[in-house]
Amino acid sequence: MKILILCTGNSCRSQMAEGFIKTFRPEWNVFSAGTLPAASVSRRTIRAMQAIGIDISQNMPKSVGPFLTQSFDCVLTVCDHANETCPVFTGEVKKRIHIGFPDPTKINGEPEEVFQYFIQVRDDMEKRLKILIAAIEMQEKTILHGLRQSWSLHSSSRWTAENPARGQCAVTALVMNDHFGGEILKTRLPDGQWHFYNRILDERFDFTASQFPAAIQYGDIGSNRDEVFASTTEVQYHSLAVAFAKVKETLPQ
Repeated sequence: MKILILCTGNSCRSQMAEGFIKTFRPEWNVFSAGTLPAASVSRRTIRAMQAIGIDISQNMPKSVGPFLTQSFDCVLTVCDHANETCPVFTGEVKKRIHIGFPDPTKINGEPEEVFQYFIQVRDDMEKRLKILIAAIEMQEKTILHGLRQSWSLHSSSRWTAENPARGQCAVTALVMNDHFGGEILKTRLPDGQWHFYNRILDERFDFTASQFPAAIQYGDIGSNRDEVFASTTEVQYHSLAVAFAKVKETLPQ
């Protein structure tokens, strides 16, 4: 897996992300760069990462220019400016993902108050990058294969062998939210019922769309776990959660 992480200055957020992903997956080829690289990595960034045992003190900001002809499995932008001004790559980029984080170097205040903001961004980034890694490793087709093995009459009374996704939208949205985070969305169907699905890393994932004979016109209305739980039961949720957790261990990464 080859990943390039972009932000504007390559002095803070992209350096944090590079440090995290290299630590979580040392076998991956991970690089970071900036659209307008700074002179050096922020000292508070180095300190924040050192506090959790990740040393980026030898890193230097780099320009995105030399990377534009290379191929990557994923180009990840971690600031809105880099996402909006992301240059054109002549090399193959299989997937582009944007996960925006606020810039702690722009915060003014007492030194320790500012540093605490670096800590907040760092901790939020750690959580979200773990979700990203899980999503990259568990591709959609692989997840669907696992769900088909996990759905049953125990997770929905409407399940059939011919249409295993039938009636599974609520319980599936909950279990996918458990594993991959993100948001739960809903769309009103022609029969008046709500259909639930997921948004993960800014992408819509409807793992139970195959239950319907026609394509859905998505409204992408925000929902929440309490609302979704009202459309299923604890027994059904527990059944799918346990079944998918077991199947997930056997799925190819």
